[in-house]
Amino acid sequence: MEILYRPSFSVVTGTFLRAELSMRIFIKGLGLIGAGEFMTVAEDSGQIRALLYYALEKVCQCIRQALDDGCEFESIALPVSPVLFLQEDFIDEVARVMEAYEVPQGKLALELRESALTMGYLNFNIILQKLSDMGVELILNEFGSGYSSVSASLDLPVHTVKLERLFIWQLETNENPDILYRD
Repeated sequence: MEILYRPSFSVVTGTFLRAELSMRIFIKGLGLIGAGEFMTVAEDSGQIRALLYYALEKVCQCIRQALDDGCEFESIALPVSPVLFLQEDFIDEVARVMEAYEVPQGKLALELRESALTMGYLNFNIILQKLSDMGVELILNEFGSGYSSVSASLDLPVHTVKLERLFIWQLETNENPDILYRD
């Protein structure tokens, strides 16, 4: 497995804001395969838990190393599968790894897709609130892809919302000015 980090850089401040973990695996005969292709297989086969807990360990290790090296950054994000939110030990595992690497509040970010909101909303909201209370930054990715309502999403304890490109395009190209004001 190969773990890389994609940084976000602010041209205004001249600093790195955040990095996002990206995984690839090498499969003999196929070469390097990106997470977008192997994550669903890992979810279906039950390997997602081990895979993402390994990635969580690596992210917290990276945060600790960056802090020890004096690097300035807001957070390092780990994209997580909604399947992890169904694991009984998910909150405990995040807390254990953060404690093991002495990760300060706000430095670990977990990124979830808007489609994750389709799993039992109440339980999901409780888990997100616990993570937020632990100091984990929560990022909602692909917002506007049509899986949830804006009003339901406003109740979530997320810190950052990344908008879906098609959603932005539709807002820019829609000739109906009332589209943003519908009930």
